[in-house]
Amino acid sequence: MVRYLSALFAIYCLAACQSKPVDGEKLARQYCASCHLFPEPELLPRSQWADHVLPQMARFMGRYENDSVRLAWQESMQEAGESRSQQVFPNQAMIDDANWQAIVDWYLSKAPAEAPKPALPELVACEQFEVVLPPNRFGIPSTTLVRIRPDGYWLSDANNKSWLELRKDFSLAKAGEIAEGGVDVQTWGPDLYSLFMGSFSPTEARSGMLLRMKNGKAETSDIVADSLQRPVCLRLNDWNGDRQPDFLICEFGRFTGSLSIWNSTPKGHWERKELSTSPGALAAEVRDLNGDGRKDMLVLFAQADERMEAYLQQANGSFERKVLLRFPPSNGSSSFSLADLDGDGKEDILYTAGDNADFPAVNKAAHGVYVFRQQESMVYKQTAFYPLPGAYGVKVFDADGDGDQDLACTAFFPAWQHNPDLGFVWMENTKTGMRYHYFPTLHILGRWMVMDAGDADGDGDTDLMLGAFTMETSPSKGLAKQWANQGVPFVLLRNRGKR
Repeated sequence: MVRYLSALFAIYCLAACQSKPVDGEKLARQYCASCHLFPEPELLPRSQWADHVLPQMARFMGRYENDSVRLAWQESMQEAGESRSQQVFPNQAMIDDANWQAIVDWYLSKAPAEAPKPALPELVACEQFEVVLPPNRFGIPSTTLVRIRPDGYWLSDANNKSWLELRKDFSLAKAGEIAEGGVDVQTWGPDLYSLFMGSFSPTEARSGMLLRMKNGKAETSDIVADSLQRPVCLRLNDWNGDRQPDFLICEFGRFTGSLSIWNSTPKGHWERKELSTSPGALAAEVRDLNGDGRKDMLVLFAQADERMEAYLQQANGSFERKVLLRFPPSNGSSSFSLADLDGDGKEDILYTAGDNADFPAVNKAAHGVYVFRQQESMVYKQTAFYPLPGAYGVKVFDADGDGDQDLACTAFFPAWQHNPDLGFVWMENTKTGMRYHYFPTLHILGRWMVMDAGDADGDGDTDLMLGAFTMETSPSKGLAKQWANQGVPFVLLRNRGKR
């Protein structure tokens, strides 16, 4: 009798559990916050959740329509033969049908029908800078690197696989065919160290490399490190105290990636030490962050778990990781700069959010330039936000000589259908706030992806160089064909000085 009553009780409990409504929000916060900052439904329009984000999330949770789809997807992640993709996309579903559907239903019921519109201030035509076009053309622009040097410029192009050295008058000093997509260059003594992505397009392939150009000459270059997974940022420092350069390399990857230190050895080689296996390592700066006399790193990660991290060097040479800031996975983290904005002796963080390439582009109110003031050692608080759809890069300097810090900002996804003029803006720091300046014809010349700041003409003020990368806009405005035909690889924005 007892066994019979126990069985009835078990059946009753099972039926009660099955009839209880599934809490989609609770499940969403449980599962979605396990990998990154929890994404609130209001961040994206309903169609973006339904058609793109939730189907992608399903794959990360091992959910596929059938086994053939699963195998095809996982095979597509194995372009390089060696990849950690199998660890990223599980073979077995992590959540059952009912619970997954509850998450989907909750997001779709809470998401807005349309994305919130960014609030943009009035634009005024820019008179601070003069647009200078180079006379030379190198085919369809796909510029991944521009640098202003004392005696000229460096330029790298992804599609042409070229490394170019230009003189002050833009005439060609040297040209060489090299790995795809030079993205960073650093100096150590007379030598140059140049980082190449290997593939601009998203991939798991390990085709990136680091080259050393002895005495700054491309013709004497040798490979320092290869098989890098879409590396995008290089920083040099002598971490092991042997007076030789060690390297911090951000390997952005795609679904997998890494952040690594390469320490020099007595035999003239470098040993790799992995600090993180997260994808999306995007940008880094080397600083003594905690005042202990040792060089640390500040690193920005994109790709889902978007965040700023500090890597603090310990007395034994190891590094302690500390998360400083976290951002929603829909932000599209794109860059950061360091500057002491308030003159208190502590560097603040200027962070841009604006990458919009993973899915069909939608306007996002969260895109723009964020200011995080350093309140105390490694404690940052957001104190300002300047909206800019598709913000991609920011440089901080006193452009007009009035004693305060202005911002030069690029936007690779500047809401083409509404605000194509926002591809580049100069934000003038005034007593009443930031005044946005634009160039009426600049978006017709190119789509600006990379930027450098420096004194190009030797007159003591800061000029800007913008590099163009030709991609179709979304939605199309027919500009890509025009950019390709014009072939403008870069423009120089010559500062007119104090006004």
